[in-house]
Amino acid sequence: MSKQFFQHAQLDSTLLTEYGPVQGDSKLREAVLPYFREKSIAVSPNEIMILNGSQQGIDLVASTFVGPGDCVVLEEPAYPCTIDVLRKRGATVYTIPIDEEGMQVDRLAALCDTRPPKLIYTNPTYQNPTGTVMSARRRAQLLELAQSYNAIILEDDATSDLYFGTKPPPPPIKSMDRHGHVIYLKGISKFISPGCRIGFLIADGTFITRLVSSKGISDLGSPLITQKAILPFFTSNQLQKHLPVLREKLKERRDLVLQILNRMAPKSVHWTKPEGGLNIWLSLPPAMNADDLHTFALKEGISFLPGHVCFPTQQQYHHLRLSFSYLDMHSLERSLITLCRLLQDFTSSDQHSQRMMPM
Repeated sequence: MSKQFFQHAQLDSTLLTEYGPVQGDSKLREAVLPYFREKSIAVSPNEIMILNGSQQGIDLVASTFVGPGDCVVLEEPAYPCTIDVLRKRGATVYTIPIDEEGMQVDRLAALCDTRPPKLIYTNPTYQNPTGTVMSARRRAQLLELAQSYNAIILEDDATSDLYFGTKPPPPPIKSMDRHGHVIYLKGISKFISPGCRIGFLIADGTFITRLVSSKGISDLGSPLITQKAILPFFTSNQLQKHLPVLREKLKERRDLVLQILNRMAPKSVHWTKPEGGLNIWLSLPPAMNADDLHTFALKEGISFLPGHVCFPTQQQYHHLRLSFSYLDMHSLERSLITLCRLLQDFTSSDQHSQRMMPM
């Protein structure tokens, strides 16, 4: 997909001699407006900033608005890179567990009564690592809570376009934002090209002004040639043709993983069944350590993300994240069969060691 995409971009060689605007190429910011309107986000080009991937947006928001000792809230488990960024800023990190509807907003409300947060980070759609989707009801409650306590919501939306059914997920929290409390991040590497480090940040008023200033200090602007390269995706129907095919391919991989797990995984192991995104979250029996399993898996040429890195405070070691998007179907099947064999050996040896322990 990427080779064909860049071949049709018809890039002008003079772009190699130019610096782009810090806020991003004006034509690209104009071209993405219909894409965001489809997500019910009413936005102007002046409220959009182009990033070197959405990870840069997390870092810019943290460096601009979060200081040492500030209270920030993350859902738990959380995207590991966000944890690292906020720790680097010296923030005091609090966590709110997620369930099948996403972040438990009632528990967040109780926290806000004692420690009003400066920033609330959420990945509400096909959450990384669990694949959970925050319900529309909780999205509205979260926004209302942020407004009440004058908190910033940092909404990280990497994979909402990658849904597997006929019905898309609920609209972003930003679509309901009437008072500028939500800073919205949209990365495109997950559905256009991983090597294309471009993302979009949407914010209102003084937020966007301050963030553009921070980006200017950081890098003087994203590469213009890359921005021009993705422009045809948003000025033609390429995206509309590409996304349904991508969704179907990802659904095939997810279904294959679930079929193998259902057939071969130990009964003591549980997993999520995501309706979109790129990941499946596995939970081992609580007494087991996914880091130990990871050591054995690496010897078989298999890797996954040990779940403890997704817990900012009280780490849990019996979870792991499987990403099913990278491998082809044959390699994915072979790897999952091997992993399930390791899981069988691992759980049976753990149960045996527990039976042998003195009472």
